[in-house]
Parts: sequence; structure tokens; C-alpha cells
Amino acid sequence: MVIAMRHRSMRRLGCCGVALLMAGLVFGCGRQAAGPAAGAALAPYVGQALGAATAPVAVEALLPVRNGCQDVLGLYLVQAARDFPDLVRVQILDMHSQAGRSRLEAHGLRCAAVLVQGSTRFDLGDAGGKVLLEGPMDPLDVHRVLQRELQGRLPAGAALSAPPAGGAPTAEQRRQAGF
Repeated sequence: MVIAMRHRSMRRLGCCGVALLMAGLVFGCGRQAAGPAAGAALAPYVGQALGAATAPVAVEALLPVRNGCQDVLGLYLVQAARDFPDLVRVQILDMHSQAGRSRLEAHGLRCAAVLVQGSTRFDLGDAGGKVLLEGPMDPLDVHRVLQRELQGRLPAGAALSAPPAGGAPTAEQRRQAGF
């Protein structure tokens, strides 16, 4: 009976609420939100256009800025726009703000998402597999998608830096947790 009640409660939360709840319980994401500075790392970048308006790779990140859960991912995108401003433009929105909710709705999304060239779904072929940049995301997945989009566009000898470890759960951790 208790399990059934919890299940109905989780259904009301929606995919994003359950994903964030599970990420917090399983991976400690919620612990980051306890401090007064949670989300402060991304706050200066919310709503800002980073990179050149003519950059060929457009990234729109709709993240839960207030709780700090996806700060590692957001800051990685900021760094990519700083490293290659003529190639990558990034906009980060708080998914809980009016603008963020409008963008989520416009794309038919309910959870945190990173849109690259307007999409959250990518097929990186046999070696990379299929990637969905929605819900709790692995920054490494975002890195792999950006690498593909920047292929052939980066100056000779230049490389997109790898994302830092930590932040959101890895793809394997998400699979083990049933995401």
C-alpha cells in the first residue's frame, strides 16, 4: 500500500521531478542544493548569449539553475562557447523561469534538456550509440555531441576540451538506477 501511494505521488511529479528526486537520492545531487550558493555558478550566464551570433553550432540549455544539480554541465557549455566563440553559441535558461518553461513547452519537453542545433536526440553511430540530452544528463554525452557537430570546423590542432568529472550521473549510473 505504501509503495502504491509513493508510485502515485511520483507520477504527479512527472519525469523531471522523479529524475531529479532519484538523482538526488542515488547520486547526491540534492546535497549540492543545500548550500546558499546552489545555482550561483550558472546565475551570471542565464539568459546571456555566449559566442558569436553567427556561430554555426547553436546550443540551448534548459537547466534547473536554482538547485545547482546541472552546474557542471552548464559551466562546460559556457567554456565551450568561450573556447570557440566563432563556432559555438550557447544560451542557458533556468528551466523553472517563465522563459525556460516557454522554451520547454515550445519543444514539447518536460525535463531539463540541452538542444544542439534544435535537437535533443542524436545517433552517434556504432561507436557512440544513441544519445538523449534530456533529464539527468552526462556531460560526456554533451561533449560527444558537440565533438560531432564541430567535426571539420575546428582549427587544425584544436580540440574541444573534455568535460570535468562529476556533476550529473553518468550514462551507466543512470542505467543502473533505472532511468
